Order: sequence, then C-alpha cells, then structure tokens
Amino acid sequence: MSLESREAELLRLHSSIKDGLAQVDSGKSKTPKEDVAALAAKLKTFYAGLERVKFDIGDLEEDQRRVWKRKFKDLKGMYAESLNAVKAASAQANRDELLETADGGVEEEETEERFIKRGEELLDSNKSALKQTLATVNEAKNVGGATAKMLEEQNAQMGRIADDLDVMEGQLKVSQRIMRQMARRMMTDKYIWIFIGLGVMAIIAVIVVSQVV
Repeated sequence: MSLESREAELLRLHSSIKDGLAQVDSGKSKTPKEDVAALAAKLKTFYAGLERVKFDIGDLEEDQRRVWKRKFKDLKGMYAESLNAVKAASAQANRDELLETADGGVEEEETEERFIKRGEELLDSNKSALKQTLATVNEAKNVGGATAKMLEEQNAQMGRIADDLDVMEGQLKVSQRIMRQMARRMMTDKYIWIFIGLGVMAIIAVIVVSQVV
C-alpha cells in the first residue's frame, strides 16, 4: 500500500473516531461504555498505521522524506488528540455509570458496601483496559525497535561489502601493474637474447673467414 493510501485511511479513521466521540459526548449513545471501547480499538488501528507510515518514510528520497515527515507530524498530532479525547470519554462513561447506579440503578436493599465494591470493579475494569492498551503500544514499539535494528545491521553489512569491493579493486590494480612490469621485462630479455645470438653468429663468422684465409 502506498503512503498516500495509508494517509487517506488514517484520515478516514480519525474522522470516524471524532464522529464517535461526538455521539458519546452529546449523550446520544445508548451504550457509551461499549462505544468508547470500540473507539479505543480504532485508536489501536490508527497507531499501527502510524507506525507503518513512519517505517515507509525511511525508504523515500530526501526531498519526499521531508514532505512526509511534516505529514507524519500532523498525523501524530491527530493521534494524540484522539487518545486524550478517548481517555476523557472513558472516564466520563465510568463516572456516569457510577452516578446512574447511585441514583436508581441499585435496589433499595443494596448496601453502601456493595455500591463501593461496584465502583472498585469498574475501576479495575478500566485499569485492565488501560494495561491492555499499554501492552499493545509497547509491543508496537518493540516491533519498531527490532525493525530499526535490522535495518542498521543491513546498512553495516552493505558498508562491509563496499569495503571488500574497494580492497578487491585495489588488489586487481596491483595485479595488473605487476603483469605489465613482467611483460616489459620479458620483452627486454627477448631483445637481450637476440643481441647475444647475433654476437655469437658474428664471432663464428669471423672464425670461419679467418680459417679460410
């Protein structure tokens, strides 16, 4: 999926979260707690998409990277805004449920101790949901860290390969230089043997001529 498609998907998701929050805040939601939980799930999807955009930006050219870094900053701001709003909506939904129970949702025979226990259960439920969200965020961070480490190792490996190629190129140049020197030396030795041969032939010729005379 292209970065443009991911951006469009995140913008649609952000708009959906805003609409859901507006419905919860206006009191039109019949099940505010469940609706807030659904918004939290959408928020997790938004965060995962945001991490994917961040990863893909690293593969861009420098000019495009600067443009998408600005866009990523805007998307990150949308996520932070939505996260705070969902937290506030979750707290409000829990308070409303407590008040609703206190006003008439509890039977007359329910004691104050049972009411406090009900509040503690709601708080524990909220803490559990928050822990699950934090675990998901930490898992996404760990995946991002592992990916960054892998890319760093690949870059180091590419650097070592480049160094090895430079060494091989240097060795090849040295070999070529040695071969040229050997070729020149062989040519020089060839001429020397030719001159020696001519000298020997000249001596033989002088000896033959002197004997004939």
